[in-house]
Amino acid sequence: MAELILSPIAEKIIGGLGSEAVKHISLIWGVEDEVEDLKETISTIQAVLLDAERKQSHNNQVKNWLQRLSTVVFKADDLMDDFNTQALIMSHNPMANQTLNLDSDFKPDPDPGPDLDSDIRLEPQL
Repeated sequence: MAELILSPIAEKIIGGLGSEAVKHISLIWGVEDEVEDLKETISTIQAVLLDAERKQSHNNQVKNWLQRLSTVVFKADDLMDDFNTQALIMSHNPMANQTLNLDSDFKPDPDPGPDLDSDIRLEPQL
């Protein structure tokens, strides 16, 4: 089986977190510190990945660990792609943020309650 190389994907995630669109959206949402913490955490993980990638050809446990970890790394990469796409959309279209909020907050009330005019309600006829 081929050796797994995950550290470049971690580098791509770090790069995505540093994009101008993500910086802009992080500032708007007030999550700059969390994004910076995430970049530092992924940098630490990347260092561990580099070491594990060197050891995997001589250690089956490390190779198995990298195989299991690959699913998580690829999902994180997909998530960052999605986030970057949304950040780009929002940074180029300020109304997109408001539209997204309206869409996510809009939930029709399934039971309108007694406030409806009784003439409008459909009453079953017996």
